[in-house]
Amino acid sequence: AGTLRNYKNQIQLTFAEGGEGGGEEPEPTPEPEEPVTVTIGEGNYSKAYYAPISNYGDAKYSYSQQIYLKEEIGKDNGTITSIAFHNVYGGPNERNIIVYMSNVEKSSYSNSEDYVNVTNADIVYQGYHTFGSAEEWTTIELQTPFVYTGKNIAITVNDLTGEAKSYSGYDQFYSTITTENRGIYGTSSSSIFDCSDLGSKFLYILKSGAYSTPANTPYVADVQLTIA
Repeated sequence: AGTLRNYKNQIQLTFAEGGEGGGEEPEPTPEPEEPVTVTIGEGNYSKAYYAPISNYGDAKYSYSQQIYLKEEIGKDNGTITSIAFHNVYGGPNERNIIVYMSNVEKSSYSNSEDYVNVTNADIVYQGYHTFGSAEEWTTIELQTPFVYTGKNIAITVNDLTGEAKSYSGYDQFYSTITTENRGIYGTSSSSIFDCSDLGSKFLYILKSGAYSTPANTPYVADVQLTIA
Protein backbone atom coordinates (compact mmCIF):
# COMPACT_ATOMS: atom_id res chain seq x y z
CA ALA A 1 0.00 0.00 0.00
CA GLY A 2 1.13 3.60 -0.59
CA THR A 3 0.39 6.89 1.18
CA LEU A 4 -0.19 10.32 -0.38
CA ARG A 5 0.11 13.30 1.97
CA ASN A 6 -1.04 16.90 1.44
CA TYR A 7 0.42 18.88 4.32
CA LYS A 8 -1.21 22.16 3.25
CA ASN A 9 -4.73 20.85 3.74
CA GLN A 10 -3.76 18.15 6.26
CA ILE A 11 -5.21 15.37 4.12
CA GLN A 12 -3.77 11.86 4.17
CA LEU A 13 -5.01 9.13 1.83
CA THR A 14 -3.94 5.51 2.10
CA PHE A 15 -4.33 3.22 -0.89
CA ALA A 16 -4.49 -0.56 -0.77
CA GLU A 17 -2.18 -2.53 -2.99
CA GLY A 18 -3.50 -3.13 -6.44
CA GLY A 19 -4.33 0.45 -7.33
CA GLU A 20 -5.53 3.67 -5.85
CA GLY A 21 -8.69 3.05 -3.84
CA GLY A 22 -8.81 -0.49 -5.19
CA GLY A 23 -9.30 -2.68 -2.11
CA GLU A 24 -11.12 -5.99 -2.12
CA GLU A 25 -14.80 -5.90 -3.00
CA PRO A 26 -17.06 -6.48 0.04
CA GLU A 27 -18.78 -9.84 0.26
CA PRO A 28 -22.34 -9.63 -1.07
CA THR A 29 -25.10 -9.93 1.50
CA PRO A 30 -26.65 -13.40 1.16
CA GLU A 31 -30.21 -13.45 -0.06
CA PRO A 32 -32.73 -14.58 2.58
CA GLU A 33 -34.18 -18.03 2.02
CA GLU A 34 -37.52 -18.16 0.30
CA PRO A 35 -40.30 -19.41 2.59
CA VAL A 36 -41.39 -22.99 1.99
CA THR A 37 -44.67 -24.66 2.93
CA VAL A 38 -44.33 -28.04 4.62
CA THR A 39 -47.46 -30.20 4.63
CA ILE A 40 -47.60 -32.84 7.37
CA GLY A 41 -50.20 -35.58 7.12
CA GLU A 42 -51.95 -37.75 4.59
CA GLY A 43 -55.58 -36.97 5.35
CA ASN A 44 -56.40 -40.65 5.85
CA TYR A 45 -58.77 -39.97 8.75
CA SER A 46 -61.58 -37.50 8.12
CA LYS A 47 -63.83 -37.81 11.17
CA ALA A 48 -61.69 -35.76 13.53
CA TYR A 49 -63.58 -33.08 15.47
CA TYR A 50 -61.54 -32.76 18.67
CA ALA A 51 -58.37 -31.08 17.34
CA PRO A 52 -57.13 -28.48 16.72
CA ILE A 53 -60.41 -27.09 18.13
CA SER A 54 -63.76 -28.64 18.98
CA ASN A 55 -67.21 -27.11 18.76
CA TYR A 56 -68.89 -30.51 18.38
CA GLY A 57 -71.94 -31.41 20.47
CA ASP A 58 -71.99 -29.26 23.60
CA ALA A 59 -68.31 -28.27 23.39
CA LYS A 60 -68.21 -24.53 23.99
CA TYR A 61 -64.54 -24.58 24.99
CA SER A 62 -61.70 -26.89 24.03
CA TYR A 63 -58.00 -27.61 24.48
CA SER A 64 -55.70 -29.63 22.26
CA GLN A 65 -52.00 -30.31 22.02
CA GLN A 66 -50.38 -32.22 19.16
CA ILE A 67 -46.80 -33.23 18.45
CA TYR A 68 -45.27 -33.00 14.97
CA LEU A 69 -41.95 -34.77 14.43
CA LYS A 70 -38.72 -33.21 13.19
CA GLU A 71 -38.55 -35.92 10.51
CA GLU A 72 -41.92 -34.71 9.21
CA ILE A 73 -40.82 -31.07 9.26
CA GLY A 74 -37.57 -31.83 7.45
CA LYS A 75 -35.71 -28.61 8.35
CA ASP A 76 -32.74 -28.07 10.66
CA ASN A 77 -34.03 -24.69 11.80
CA GLY A 78 -36.00 -21.70 10.59
CA THR A 79 -38.76 -19.26 11.40
CA ILE A 80 -42.38 -20.44 11.15
CA THR A 81 -44.64 -17.56 10.11
CA SER A 82 -47.96 -19.36 9.67
CA ILE A 83 -49.76 -22.64 10.31
CA ALA A 84 -52.85 -24.04 8.60
CA PHE A 85 -55.39 -26.80 9.22
CA HIS A 86 -57.49 -28.63 6.63
CA ASN A 87 -61.26 -28.56 7.09
CA VAL A 88 -63.34 -31.54 6.02
CA TYR A 89 -66.67 -30.10 7.09
CA GLY A 90 -68.24 -27.21 8.94
CA GLY A 91 -67.79 -23.48 8.96
CA PRO A 92 -66.99 -20.96 8.28
CA ASN A 93 -66.86 -20.68 12.08
CA GLU A 94 -65.15 -17.83 13.91
CA ARG A 95 -63.41 -18.95 17.09
CA ASN A 96 -61.55 -17.05 19.80
CA ILE A 97 -58.29 -18.97 20.21
CA ILE A 98 -54.83 -18.87 21.74
CA VAL A 99 -52.11 -20.80 19.90
CA TYR A 100 -48.89 -21.87 21.63
CA MET A 101 -45.85 -23.45 19.94
CA SER A 102 -42.94 -25.22 21.65
CA ASN A 103 -39.70 -26.91 20.58
CA VAL A 104 -39.75 -30.26 22.40
CA GLU A 105 -37.77 -33.47 22.73
CA LYS A 106 -40.96 -35.41 23.46
CA SER A 107 -42.27 -37.43 20.49
CA SER A 108 -45.37 -38.99 22.07
CA TYR A 109 -47.51 -38.99 25.23
CA SER A 110 -47.51 -41.80 27.77
CA ASN A 111 -50.96 -40.75 29.02
CA SER A 112 -53.38 -37.83 28.96
CA GLU A 113 -51.54 -36.02 31.78
CA ASP A 114 -48.21 -36.16 29.97
CA TYR A 115 -48.78 -32.84 28.15
CA VAL A 116 -46.15 -30.17 27.52
CA ASN A 117 -46.54 -27.22 29.88
CA VAL A 118 -46.88 -23.87 28.11
CA THR A 119 -46.59 -20.27 29.27
CA ASN A 120 -47.45 -16.86 27.86
CA ALA A 121 -43.96 -16.78 26.34
CA ASP A 122 -45.03 -19.61 24.00
CA ILE A 123 -48.02 -17.72 22.55
CA VAL A 124 -47.75 -17.17 18.78
CA TYR A 125 -51.35 -16.14 18.07
CA GLN A 126 -54.19 -14.77 20.18
CA GLY A 127 -57.55 -13.56 18.91
CA TYR A 128 -60.36 -14.48 16.55
CA HIS A 129 -59.78 -16.82 13.63
CA THR A 130 -62.27 -18.14 11.10
CA PHE A 131 -61.95 -21.83 10.29
CA GLY A 132 -63.01 -22.44 6.73
CA SER A 133 -65.60 -24.46 4.93
CA ALA A 134 -65.27 -27.95 3.53
CA GLU A 135 -62.08 -28.89 1.69
CA GLU A 136 -60.34 -25.67 2.68
CA TRP A 137 -56.97 -25.05 4.31
CA THR A 138 -57.37 -22.16 6.75
CA THR A 139 -54.18 -20.29 7.54
CA ILE A 140 -53.32 -18.68 10.86
CA GLU A 141 -50.74 -15.93 10.34
CA LEU A 142 -48.65 -15.94 13.50
CA GLN A 143 -48.51 -12.64 15.34
CA THR A 144 -45.20 -13.75 16.84
CA PRO A 145 -43.17 -15.85 14.37
CA PHE A 146 -41.95 -19.09 15.93
CA VAL A 147 -38.21 -19.77 16.03
CA TYR A 148 -37.82 -23.44 15.13
CA THR A 149 -34.65 -25.11 16.43
CA GLY A 150 -34.80 -28.49 14.68
CA LYS A 151 -36.60 -30.48 17.39
CA ASN A 152 -40.15 -31.82 17.43
CA ILE A 153 -42.91 -29.22 17.73
CA ALA A 154 -45.89 -29.17 20.07
CA ILE A 155 -48.82 -27.05 18.88
CA THR A 156 -51.34 -26.19 21.60
CA VAL A 157 -54.70 -24.55 20.80
CA ASN A 158 -56.97 -23.20 23.52
CA ASP A 159 -60.48 -22.30 22.28
CA LEU A 160 -62.14 -19.69 24.50
CA THR A 161 -65.17 -19.02 22.30
CA GLY A 162 -68.01 -20.22 24.50
CA GLU A 163 -70.24 -21.37 21.63
CA ALA A 164 -71.05 -24.95 20.62
CA LYS A 165 -72.33 -25.96 17.17
CA SER A 166 -74.24 -29.02 18.39
CA TYR A 167 -74.34 -31.68 15.65
CA SER A 168 -74.61 -29.45 12.59
CA GLY A 169 -71.99 -27.13 11.16
CA TYR A 170 -69.26 -28.13 13.62
CA ASP A 171 -65.64 -28.15 12.45
CA GLN A 172 -64.12 -31.41 11.28
CA PHE A 173 -60.50 -31.72 10.15
CA TYR A 174 -58.45 -33.97 7.91
CA SER A 175 -56.06 -35.95 10.08
CA THR A 176 -53.56 -38.79 9.87
CA ILE A 177 -53.46 -42.06 11.79
CA THR A 178 -50.28 -42.50 13.85
CA THR A 179 -48.66 -45.42 15.65
CA GLU A 180 -47.92 -43.43 18.82
CA ASN A 181 -50.08 -41.19 21.02
CA ARG A 182 -49.27 -37.74 19.67
CA GLY A 183 -52.39 -35.79 20.62
CA ILE A 184 -54.23 -34.76 23.80
CA TYR A 185 -57.56 -32.96 23.97
CA GLY A 186 -60.36 -31.85 26.27
CA THR A 187 -63.75 -30.17 25.84
CA SER A 188 -66.05 -28.31 28.20
CA SER A 189 -69.58 -26.94 28.10
CA SER A 190 -69.08 -24.64 31.10
CA SER A 191 -65.59 -23.14 31.45
CA ILE A 192 -62.37 -22.37 29.63
CA PHE A 193 -59.16 -24.38 29.95
CA ASP A 194 -56.47 -22.65 31.98
CA CYS A 195 -53.20 -23.82 30.44
CA SER A 196 -51.36 -23.00 33.67
CA ASP A 197 -53.66 -25.31 35.65
CA LEU A 198 -54.89 -28.21 33.54
CA GLY A 199 -55.11 -30.58 36.50
CA SER A 200 -58.69 -29.54 37.17
CA LYS A 201 -59.88 -30.68 33.72
CA PHE A 202 -60.50 -34.06 32.16
CA LEU A 203 -58.12 -34.67 29.25
CA TYR A 204 -57.97 -37.57 26.81
CA ILE A 205 -55.59 -39.11 24.31
CA LEU A 206 -56.61 -38.11 20.78
CA LYS A 207 -57.97 -41.28 19.17
CA SER A 208 -60.46 -42.25 16.51
CA GLY A 209 -63.96 -43.20 17.61
CA ALA A 210 -65.09 -46.67 18.64
CA TYR A 211 -67.16 -47.00 15.46
CA SER A 212 -64.58 -45.47 13.11
CA THR A 213 -62.30 -47.30 10.72
CA PRO A 214 -59.76 -47.85 12.15
CA ALA A 215 -61.27 -47.68 15.64
CA ASN A 216 -59.61 -46.38 18.82
CA THR A 217 -56.44 -45.44 16.97
CA PRO A 218 -54.28 -42.36 17.67
CA TYR A 219 -54.15 -39.57 15.12
CA VAL A 220 -53.02 -35.96 14.66
CA ALA A 221 -54.60 -33.21 12.59
CA ASP A 222 -52.89 -32.48 9.27
CA VAL A 223 -50.99 -29.20 9.33
CA GLN A 224 -49.14 -26.89 6.97
CA LEU A 225 -46.16 -24.92 8.26
CA THR A 226 -44.70 -21.95 6.39
CA ILE A 227 -40.98 -21.84 7.22
CA ALA A 228 -38.39 -19.28 6.18
